[in-house]
Amino acid sequence: MARNKAKENVYSVILFLLLYGVTEAIASAGLYYLGEKRNVFYQPADTLSEKHQEKITELIEGKTQYYQWSSTLGWTIQPNGSSRLFQANSAGFRGDRNYPLKPPDNILRITSFGDSFTHGAEVKNHETWQATMEKSSGYEVLNFGVGAFGLDQAYLRYQKDGKQYESQVVLIGFMVENIYRHINTFRPFYFPQTGFPLGKPRFILEGGELLEIPNALPTQAHYQKLLQRPQSVLAEVGAHDRYYNRRYKSSLIDWSPTVRLVRILIQEFSDGDRQTWVSLNQIYHPESEAFQVTTAIFDRFYQEVQDNGSIPIIIIFPRWHDVQDYRTTDNRSYQPLLDRFAAQGYRYIDLMDLFADEELDLSKIFLTEYGHNSALGNQMIAERILDYLKDLQEAETLELSLNRSPRPSIPLG
Repeated sequence: MARNKAKENVYSVILFLLLYGVTEAIASAGLYYLGEKRNVFYQPADTLSEKHQEKITELIEGKTQYYQWSSTLGWTIQPNGSSRLFQANSAGFRGDRNYPLKPPDNILRITSFGDSFTHGAEVKNHETWQATMEKSSGYEVLNFGVGAFGLDQAYLRYQKDGKQYESQVVLIGFMVENIYRHINTFRPFYFPQTGFPLGKPRFILEGGELLEIPNALPTQAHYQKLLQRPQSVLAEVGAHDRYYNRRYKSSLIDWSPTVRLVRILIQEFSDGDRQTWVSLNQIYHPESEAFQVTTAIFDRFYQEVQDNGSIPIIIIFPRWHDVQDYRTTDNRSYQPLLDRFAAQGYRYIDLMDLFADEELDLSKIFLTEYGHNSALGNQMIAERILDYLKDLQEAETLELSLNRSPRPSIPLG
């Protein structure tokens, strides 16, 4: 009897080990699929991937050709930086030539700030909408856009680098996904696949007041410490980061493929494009932290531009699938933001209106489904902005605003 019991126990152990082995093998296959097909990897928020470690080392040692780390902005463009498509001038913003701080007489100067859609990612310098505007109009259109920026960083770049270039018009670029970036202090917390594994500043609201939380990784020494002790440093950096506080952290049982797969799937399904746990599936809900911080930054940015004697105009950049959704549902996910602009009397151009026509082939306007605007898309954007400026001139709005500037009024025609 005892012998039979022992055999049963042995069989149970063998069966358990077989089931465990099969489960781990299936989980390993699932992890491989997610990595190869969806570019999703197991990466706890309190760890650095090998790629991120290599990129951080490259950035802090100055081995990059176009972008560089910035103590205040997180990252920015190198003076005279260059890459296969991009060329920066000696002042560190995209352009084939340098500009004096003060524009020449009788030349309208426009400066632009924003992320990669403002910068013109994936097209050459002469194909950006700023360069197209310059060529078509004779205006000066300066491109201060930086890839992966949020509106928070764009505003700080205006303060740090842009406002000294006396411009009559300031274009504030905003791609609709940017709202997610405003509750983030270390880009990989939000977007683990990023090529910018760097810290960034963010703003918070306290008692209705917009306060800046400076970049928590402002020096090479901070990054060296991060590389040496990532877990403790990332915990400090993530103190004000919504994504860090929601994402899974490393554990003692991470050796198990099943554990890693389950944790990834829980994150993915609860994440829902990061909206579920950011603001109950409504990132643009007026009561969400991201929305309130974003609108407060817009208020500060817009007002400061006006105080400096320039005309602010907000440019809204939709993505490919934003346009597709609008064509299908006639709804804009960011409509609450537009409503607020209207209530505040802000000037804005929503490029959704430019791309909404179903006869337009989106594959001609965007380079890929998840990519940026093509050369044709940039040309269309340039023409739309020029038309808007012409409308302002005809309505005398632009001329009246220019009369409040410390510089002489300059006609657009």
